[in-house]
Amino acid sequence: MLIDALAGITAAVLIGILMGAIAIGGVLLPPVLIYAFDLSVRDAMATSLATFIFIAVVATYLYNKRGNVDIRSGLVLSLGSLPGGPIGVKVNLAMAEQELKLLLSFFLLFAGFYILSQRYFRVKSEKKRRTSPLVLLFVGFCIGVASGLTGIGGPLLSVPALIILKFPILTAIGTSQFNMFFAALSGTAGNILYSSSINYSIGFLVGGAEIVGVVIGAKTAHRIGDEKLKKLLAITCIALGVWMIFR
Repeated sequence: MLIDALAGITAAVLIGILMGAIAIGGVLLPPVLIYAFDLSVRDAMATSLATFIFIAVVATYLYNKRGNVDIRSGLVLSLGSLPGGPIGVKVNLAMAEQELKLLLSFFLLFAGFYILSQRYFRVKSEKKRRTSPLVLLFVGFCIGVASGLTGIGGPLLSVPALIILKFPILTAIGTSQFNMFFAALSGTAGNILYSSSINYSIGFLVGGAEIVGVVIGAKTAHRIGDEKLKKLLAITCIALGVWMIFR
C-alpha cells in the first residue's frame, strides 16, 4: 500500500508538470487515484476535480506574471463553465459516460491533427480579441459539463479550442488555467451538493504533489519556443485521444 501511495504521489508530480506546461494532463489523474489509492471511479473523478481548484490558482498566477492570461476571454469562458459543472455531475450520476468519452477522444484527435497541420505558430493578438463572446460562452459551457461529468478539468477541451480560435499558444494555456478554476469549482460544488464522493485526505496529499509539478511545468513552458510547445500539445492530444479510444 505504501509503495502504491508513493507511486501515486510521483505520478501526481509528473501530471502536475504536464498541467503546468501545457495545461493538459488532468485526464490521467483519475486512473492514478483508482489504481494507486484504491478509490472507486466516481470517487476518483470527484477527488481529481477538487484538486484542480488549487492547481488552477497557482498556474494562473504563474502565467499571469508573464502576461499570458486573457482575463476578459477567461471570464466569458468561465461564465459558461459555472452552470455546466453541476449539469455534468447530474449526468455523471444518471448515466454511463462511455459514449461521451468516445466523442471527447475524437475531439482530441481532431484538435491534435489540426494543430500539427498549422504551418505558422504565431498569430496577431488582435485576431484573438475578435472571438465572439457567444462562441466563448458555448465553449465554456461544454468545458463545465465535461469537467463535472468526467473529473478531468477544463483545459483538455479549452486549450485545443482556444488554439483553433487563433489564440497564441501560451495565452491559450494561461487562459485555460484561469478558466480551470471556475470549471473545477463548479463541478466540485455539484459533487458536494449531489454526492459525497470527494476523498479530502487523498485530495490534499495528491494536490500538494501536483502543485510542485505545476511550478516546474510552468517554468519549462516559458523557456521553450512556441513551435516546440505547440507540437508537444498536439502530440499529447493525439496520444490521449488514442488512449481513450482503446481504453
